Amino acid sequence: MAPYLTHEDIVARLLARFQLEAEIAPADADIASFELDSSGPFIGAKLDEAQPHQFPRDEAPDGTPSTSEDIPDAVLDWVSLRAYQLSSDEAPAVKQESAGRVSVTYADPKLSQSQNRMERLLVPYLSTLDVGGSWTLGVASSLSRYADEFGQVPDES
Repeated sequence: MAPYLTHEDIVARLLARFQLEAEIAPADADIASFELDSSGPFIGAKLDEAQPHQFPRDEAPDGTPSTSEDIPDAVLDWVSLRAYQLSSDEAPAVKQESAGRVSVTYADPKLSQSQNRMERLLVPYLSTLDVGGSWTLGVASSLSRYADEFGQVPDES
């Protein structure tokens, strides 16, 4: 099954939308696409039951029916950022070091910034299963924080 985006498309998207330069392996594009599809439950249903991926969907984040065969930018951004994470296995830079009584302080890694973006991008497409509005998804606990605090977070485009 083909990924949502090719590795070349991901490289171009990362540069254009997030000013991130990266080398993405084809396998990272495949894994990112698979992980997205496994991150539901999503709102609505697949637009076409025969389609290989979870997107496009038959419902928009605002609850209106959708017949668009376009995959939302937020979804493609999520796949791109996840592929970037998979391809970037850098440790965070050390900001401060001490020798006596050992103390090390690390800079916030670029990966945590990507993770925060990814969580915000996917929230509008996730299904809620209770009236209280708490999101039911095991991918990241901070999704619940975003949903509880902001409701559906808009796309950063």
